[in-house]
Amino acid sequence: MRLAPVLLFLVFLLPLMPPAAAHGAHHVTPFSALLPPRASQDVVLDYEGGPLHAGWMLIVVTRTTSNGTSPTVQLLAPVGGPGVSWTLPANGPFRYTTAVPETGVYSLRLTNPSAGDIVRIDLFFDQSCSCTGKILLAQFDLATVVFNYDLTAGQRVQVLLNEPKAAETRVTLATRTGGGASWPADFDVIKVSEVATPVTVGSGTVGVHEFVFTAAEAQTYYFVVEAKRYIPANYTSEVDLGVAPEIHYLPADGQQEGTPLLLPILAVVVVGVGALVWALLRRRDKPLKEDPLPRRRRRR
Repeated sequence: MRLAPVLLFLVFLLPLMPPAAAHGAHHVTPFSALLPPRASQDVVLDYEGGPLHAGWMLIVVTRTTSNGTSPTVQLLAPVGGPGVSWTLPANGPFRYTTAVPETGVYSLRLTNPSAGDIVRIDLFFDQSCSCTGKILLAQFDLATVVFNYDLTAGQRVQVLLNEPKAAETRVTLATRTGGGASWPADFDVIKVSEVATPVTVGSGTVGVHEFVFTAAEAQTYYFVVEAKRYIPANYTSEVDLGVAPEIHYLPADGQQEGTPLLLPILAVVVVGVGALVWALLRRRDKPLKEDPLPRRRRRR
C-alpha cells in the first residue's frame, strides 16, 4: 500500500474526529493523540481538578508509533516561560521524570515535526503523593507510579504495597538528594523489593512488598512502583491493576519484618484497592479496556 493515499485519508478524517476533552489527560489514565504532519496538540494534565504542586515528582510515560519520526514533548509552565522539552523515540516506550517547578496547572505540548508522517502518542502521567492508591497501567512498558510519606527522624514504620493481580512489580524505597526528581539519578536508594511475598488472605493469595525501616532524618520517603511485566491473562477489571499502600507507625523499640501486623494491615490494603478503583471509575469518562492501547499497524 502506498503511504500517500493513507496520509490524505487521515488528514481529511482527523478534522471530523471529536476534539479531546478540555480537561485533557486524567491522572493515571491512558490518553492517545494522533498527530498529522507538522501538527501540535496541547494536553492539560488534570490532577483531580486541581494543580500540580511545586516540588512534586512528575512522571510522564509514553509510547510512540510512527514510520520513523521522533516527536517532541514540551512541559508548558503555568505562567510564562517555555518550560522543558524532550524528544521521544520514533517507536517504543519512554519515561520522563522531573520535579514540578512551581504550583499550577500544566500542559504537555505534543509535536510531530515530520512533513509527511503521522505520529501516534499514547501516554499517562503520575505525580508523587501520599494517595490512597493508584492504577498502575502495566500495559505500558516502563509503567511507573510513585507514593511518598513525610517522616520525622527516628520514626519507625511498616509500609505494605500490594502487587496487582495483572502485573509483576518492583518497588524501590528512596529519598531525593536535592531539588531534582530525575529517576533514578536524583535519588538515594534505601531498599529494592524485586519479588512480592505471597500472603494468604481469606481464601486467596496476595503478593505484598513489605518495608520496615526507621527514618534516618526528617524528609520525604518515596516508594517507586515499576511494572516489570503485564499479565493480560489475569486482567478482568481495573481492580487487577490497583496498588494501594498502607503505612503503620511502629513503636521505636519496634516491630520487625514478618510480625503479625502483616495480615490485618494487608486486609486493609486489599479492601483499599477495590475502593480505589471504584472511585476512579466514577470520575473517568470511560473505563479502561483490557487492551486499551492497541498498536497501530505501520508500514514496514
